[in-house]
Amino acid sequence: MKKTYKIEVDCANCAEKMQEAAKKTEGVKDAVVNFMTLKMKVEFEEGADAKEVMQNVLANCKKGVDYESELAASVGQNETGYLFQLPKSNKRIIVLVTGLLRDFDAGTRSLTSFLRDFCNASDNNARYTLFCENVLLPYKKAFRQSFLYDIDNADQSADFEPNTVISETVLESGEPLFAALRTVFIGDNKLAQKMRDDLIFLTDSLYYALEKGDVKMIKAVWTGLKLALIGNKKAERKFSDISEFLALYALI
Repeated sequence: MKKTYKIEVDCANCAEKMQEAAKKTEGVKDAVVNFMTLKMKVEFEEGADAKEVMQNVLANCKKGVDYESELAASVGQNETGYLFQLPKSNKRIIVLVTGLLRDFDAGTRSLTSFLRDFCNASDNNARYTLFCENVLLPYKKAFRQSFLYDIDNADQSADFEPNTVISETVLESGEPLFAALRTVFIGDNKLAQKMRDDLIFLTDSLYYALEKGDVKMIKAVWTGLKLALIGNKKAERKFSDISEFLALYALI
């Protein structure tokens, strides 16, 4: 038996953790979480009580890395004042900084106070520069290493080659977006056959570059497809979804 459930999740890292937790739950044969659509597809073992199993899935998803505990562990103090230190795990960095940014945006935590307490500098501009260097840039790198390259050890000094394996979670999230764009081209009777074939070829090439993890090729094909779609309003909307997806994973 298979069922689909709506979920609420803040980041792709959390979606991946949710998927792994669901798969490990007794009574679950397989589970796939799509961060882009915010849905979880669950295949249950034969004879399993779906309602009871999903209660256990929910409990398992709540285990693991927790924002509040990560925040508490990152804050310290010495003779010079307060200290803020990022954890060593990429996934823990993502959970921590995502939670912080959400707090800043919601107004439940003050960015100005955070900068004053943890970024030792002479003025607000200098403090914000330190915040970008010591928090936001490692956050970006952690996100990239974790989700594109499946690396959890936060080696912030390492630069990885752009041509590498993209995680299955990223590919599964993007596939429906590319399929939707192809469908627009196939159903557009105003397109000449050669133009239709060329646009479908570019779309397939962009997904192929994603599968190969070739960032340079992704950017090149994406740029070409963007120029080719100028004036095609319906296709531009679907292409915009792909662009947002690629930007989410820092690929364009």
